[in-house]
Amino acid sequence: MKRKDFSDIEITVQNKKNTFFEHENYIAGTAPFLRGINSTMYLQKPLKTHILVDFPSPEKSNTFIKEHLLKGYNFFVLDINTGTSHETVSGVSTPSIEAMKILLHKIHLEKLSITLSTNNSILTVLSLFIAATKQLKIPQENLNLSVNLTPKNTIIDSYFQQNTVETILKYTIKNLPNFNTIAITTPITHTQKSTKTDVAYFLSATSKSISYCISKGIKIDTIAKKISYNYTIKEDYFFEISKIRATRMLWAKMLLEFTPKEQQSLALQIHALNNFNNYNKVNTAFLSGIQSILSNNLISDFIQQQTFVSKTVDPWAGSATIEKLTEEILNDTWQFFKEIQKNGDFSKQLQQESVTSSNSKAKENKENLLELIIKKIEKYSTLELLYKNIKN
Repeated sequence: MKRKDFSDIEITVQNKKNTFFEHENYIAGTAPFLRGINSTMYLQKPLKTHILVDFPSPEKSNTFIKEHLLKGYNFFVLDINTGTSHETVSGVSTPSIEAMKILLHKIHLEKLSITLSTNNSILTVLSLFIAATKQLKIPQENLNLSVNLTPKNTIIDSYFQQNTVETILKYTIKNLPNFNTIAITTPITHTQKSTKTDVAYFLSATSKSISYCISKGIKIDTIAKKISYNYTIKEDYFFEISKIRATRMLWAKMLLEFTPKEQQSLALQIHALNNFNNYNKVNTAFLSGIQSILSNNLISDFIQQQTFVSKTVDPWAGSATIEKLTEEILNDTWQFFKEIQKNGDFSKQLQQESVTSSNSKAKENKENLLELIIKKIEKYSTLELLYKNIKN
């Protein structure tokens, strides 16, 4: 059979893009950081893999940390449970200074980066950690520490209501020179994907806390560099990459309203909150320029060592699909953020995080609230005794 003649077919090459978006002019490493917060991204600062530590037994969790230290891991998230009940619950059970000391026994904290996470009060957990390290004779200047802040863990009780961000910042500026960030999580209010809600609420919550901190004498550049965002990566691959890119630019745009002097204040660190067990979401983290992930497996190590994706900067840049989604998310989220600011449309949880001392039951005290809680924990040793004597 005679073959068909294709010699007359003409092939044309498209020299120019059909679409172009204004934000495509931005580059990584400079404001507004849409394409990444470092100019060479993972070549300069590799993606960090945090190991989750959540065995109920402090002894078992201590052993788990030491085993992973021998494997070369240096970043750990301690999921702390300060509850005094004997029910089976998640998180390392540490209702006392002694329990926290068992968890940290013979661990060289100066070599580690620790993130404290909890569903209880974050101020209580941070106070227990600091009190325990003091008793273990660990120099406070050696602590490489971060905290995860959620709407659920910001309040001890009505007696101690204050702005948690301001309380932590004031104490750490004075006492913990190597403190890293307050990683903020906002509630996801819709089950379906949203181009605006969770990021807009993050911007609103942080904007409100920043305004309060500035009113208490903390400089905007000090505040901004100590705040990061905990983000939950979902299944929609292209949408999630676009959303994370847009979030960095939206942060920079919001921060400009506070007129920071340092460009690095406009660079938002984003951490993936998922405990990763599949390649798709880890790949999304790499391709969107996230700073760290939470994982107890070798997926991120495999991607970094066996592929070249970590040697690229914003590899999806220029894609019509990604850039169009990025633009839509930028516009929709900023508009919703402004509506929230205008109408005060916060959930009750977000309102709680921003409660100030002017409308709380707490008495004015020149002493930092965190310092006060640490002293009380040191005095009573256990949270059970502390709560019984909380008003003394």
